[in-house]
Amino acid sequence: MSGQSVNLSELPYSEQWKIVGYVQIAWFAIVLAAAIASYFKSFSIVKNHFKGFAVSFTIFSTFKLVGGITSTILFKGSTFNSGVYIATYIFDSISLGALLRSLFPFIQVMLDNGFENQTPPSYVDKDGLLSGTVNNVNQRGGLISGLLTKTDKNGKPQNPVFRVLFLVVLAAIIISIIGSSKISFTTPSSEANSLLRVSSILFIAAIVLLSILLGYIFFTRTEYARFAAIIALAIPFVFIRCLYSVLSSFHGVSYTSPYLLVFGDYKYYAFMALMCEGIASIIYLLSLNIFINHYKSLGL
Repeated sequence: MSGQSVNLSELPYSEQWKIVGYVQIAWFAIVLAAAIASYFKSFSIVKNHFKGFAVSFTIFSTFKLVGGITSTILFKGSTFNSGVYIATYIFDSISLGALLRSLFPFIQVMLDNGFENQTPPSYVDKDGLLSGTVNNVNQRGGLISGLLTKTDKNGKPQNPVFRVLFLVVLAAIIISIIGSSKISFTTPSSEANSLLRVSSILFIAAIVLLSILLGYIFFTRTEYARFAAIIALAIPFVFIRCLYSVLSSFHGVSYTSPYLLVFGDYKYYAFMALMCEGIASIIYLLSLNIFINHYKSLGL
């Protein structure tokens, strides 16, 4: 069966996929609006401390919204449009990377900063991270803590762990985009499948490492334990989302794969990807507002 000759309305779950697309558009339009409202409500705090989150989460929400739009466009034509399908696949991959990247600022604030020390506003650096010296940070954990709180000569965080994490997520996104661009239903590409599998493993590796960092914060930095616990609520949902990518990639881009976007069983994407991302987005925004309120209470 050639992708170009497929009539999507004849697929087993075509109506359900349409509904999934509409739900995705509606949900992430609301999420994006709520995020923007949160940014402007406390603009100075977001700008100084959570600019990285604002950028990453906005990219995530926007690409989920656009991905929902392109998936519905697929069903508007009488035949399959491979270009729109590939775009939908790429939007999905980029949004997952942005979802993971959105966790970085929360964790980095707790690793590199000491807002419980009520660092005065004059210590806020241009990158939005509190830049007090490493001696002002709780150093429990010895060598690990030193590694996680390394700063440059100006006192700005030079966190090697986050550098590795950033590169892992970036590599996953780039590899996924390249793999997605090679998707073909007329001449199945083993290269596309291999690249998508590598990217999915990198996404899983990133969420596992982020989970370890949250665990480290929770058990060694009690002043941040409640913040880490709230953020950790999102981890199972993000992990399931990453697991969906693994299952999808290892079953290959094939009409027989139950995990394939549009052609597979809609329930896997709806519950393992869309629903989990939706729940995680709520927890992310809740965490942002909790951090903002805490900064306000400290007068930072």
